[in-house]
Amino acid sequence: MISSDFKRDVFELYEDKFGDKPDLAIEMAELFLERIEEELNIAQSEIDKAKQSIPSDEWFGSKVDLDASLFSKEMDWSDDFGYVPRYNLECSVGDKASMTVFVHNDIIQIDDVLDAGDTDFFESDEVQADYFNLVNAIRNHGQRAKSKIMTLYTARPKKDQSSFVNSNTVPTNIFLTSSYDEAQGYAMDMGERDIYKIRIKSGYLVKTLDTPSVKNYQAIHKSNQVPVESIELL
Repeated sequence: MISSDFKRDVFELYEDKFGDKPDLAIEMAELFLERIEEELNIAQSEIDKAKQSIPSDEWFGSKVDLDASLFSKEMDWSDDFGYVPRYNLECSVGDKASMTVFVHNDIIQIDDVLDAGDTDFFESDEVQADYFNLVNAIRNHGQRAKSKIMTLYTARPKKDQSSFVNSNTVPTNIFLTSSYDEAQGYAMDMGERDIYKIRIKSGYLVKTLDTPSVKNYQAIHKSNQVPVESIELL
């Protein structure tokens, strides 16, 4: 549902743009709001489907909201719709964590996904786990993805060696990459780092970089430790 504040701001924008034609301003604003209402309904349906696909023992019950907001007082020209406000659809999990939602051809995509471990936005580990479980579920379009074992690399301080070697878990939020060279470069930049090869289930990963040559991830779990298949010090 569109908030009253959003409606007010939209009508004010159109009134400013078409001040000498009040009837046209109202008509354009109402047409725009109808389109946003349709996008919100599509997005809400897809988010609900994604949330329902998350196993109940992996969901901590964080509140999930969807809102439309204007991010500028400027308007853009569209050949299909005329002048339209600059707006975002935003899905929030908990009180502070959010992601931007786009609707295209009745399918939603998300952007502006937060980094794991960002305590400015995640008020608890439970909210963080719900956030990233929802991110993965939306990206899989509400279909429970089949988990596969992935081989990735990370660079960790040498002082951590005793807790990594022969361990079957890694800390949540840990950086992982598909490229050994990427991990090696990170180790050289940070100094005093060991490189590990880690085999881990894809269901515990959130992709943070996706290029043809390198894919980066953060490991997440509802606890502070993420299960792994194996860890090897290189």
